[in-house]
Amino acid sequence: MLDAPGRAPGRKSVRRHLLTGLAGCGKCGNHLAGSYRTDGQVVYVCKACHGVAILADNIEPILYHIVAERLAMPDAVDLLRREIHDAAEAETIRLELETLYGELDRLAVERAEGLLTARQVKISTDIVNAKITKLQARQQDQERLRVFDGIPLGTPQVAGMIAELSPDRFRAVLDVLAEVVVQPVGKSGRIFNPERVQVNWR
Repeated sequence: MLDAPGRAPGRKSVRRHLLTGLAGCGKCGNHLAGSYRTDGQVVYVCKACHGVAILADNIEPILYHIVAERLAMPDAVDLLRREIHDAAEAETIRLELETLYGELDRLAVERAEGLLTARQVKISTDIVNAKITKLQARQQDQERLRVFDGIPLGTPQVAGMIAELSPDRFRAVLDVLAEVVVQPVGKSGRIFNPERVQVNWR
């Protein structure tokens, strides 16, 4: 569909070249755009200063690896949290969640001591969990929920999932996670230096 006739100019190029408009130039601050070299390889070049260029085969695997590694970390689920600017609201939610988690612990203890039946515990637990879900939803960023939907954050399975994402979906994930800046070639000359690719986490 994105390649259909009549589409706005430029969108086909963005889809074909993964990092066009997303990777920044470390020399002038503008963005890199993908194009083909005479040998057929895709290269990202700063169209503003022409002082930075990098092969797609060098930068793209690095970014897939870094993104997969970040999303496999145990704290990756925290990426779904929105930034609550109202300190009082954030503290209220935190305290309410703390109370509800304590309630779940209490129910488990009372069940173990025979003070509650299994049915009573299930009913009470379902009610408490429903309240927890509502509070957690208030903490979550809906845009991030959409971007990360279906990705098993915080698990080893992330790598396989990231590798299968469409280019547009990977762009969205990367854009939420980090700012990518490509530095000019240094003294290494023709030898590719991975440190030229800087990932600044948001």
